[in-house]
Amino acid sequence: MPHFRPFLSFGLSNHEEHQVCGVAVGVVGDICRALEGKVQPYCQEILQLLLANLQNPTLNRNVKPPILSCFGDIALAVGGEFEPYLPLTMSMLQQAGLTSMDVSNPDLAEYLGRLREGIFEAYTGVLQGLRADNKGAAFQPYLPAAMHLLAQVSGGAHAGGGALGRLEVADWLPARGPGTRARGEARDHEPWAPPPTAPLRSGCRLPSRRAAPIS
Repeated sequence: MPHFRPFLSFGLSNHEEHQVCGVAVGVVGDICRALEGKVQPYCQEILQLLLANLQNPTLNRNVKPPILSCFGDIALAVGGEFEPYLPLTMSMLQQAGLTSMDVSNPDLAEYLGRLREGIFEAYTGVLQGLRADNKGAAFQPYLPAAMHLLAQVSGGAHAGGGALGRLEVADWLPARGPGTRARGEARDHEPWAPPPTAPLRSGCRLPSRRAAPIS
């Protein structure tokens, strides 16, 4: 992995050739499944690159749903060691879940479905990884937003392909505490959070300024 890391970073940073970037995102998932916990030393760099890609307005948007799903792959690999990265990654997933589009356009409806599928796969992977190390309670602050999206998708006419089919709702239930409720309103764009300007660390917060929509 030390010898391959520079090439992986280059691929993830190749915004001009989105096919290369998309393949690199898939490779991250393969590496996580192959190395499992041994990928932990590289998590910070990989996650920073993935988060920066989500914010990049020039990157082809079709690469972004797999990036969200990749959060779940990383969390499954490192288990409880993913906890320090929760504030940034969960904020990104929550804001991605607020995305709304004109579903009368078949292309936009398909993209929205794949986006939500990536979000659900990420949520499920993160919770499974945390629970493997008895840290499932760390997911509880993020459960209301996840349940809000679940209710929105399950009740909508354009839920989006296999989003619910891939979702393992049972994995969420033990983390749900009393008094949780759905919150948040849909928006007419992708309200992604600003990219991190400092290294990821436990307890870090996203900047409070409003994010610009991406196309």
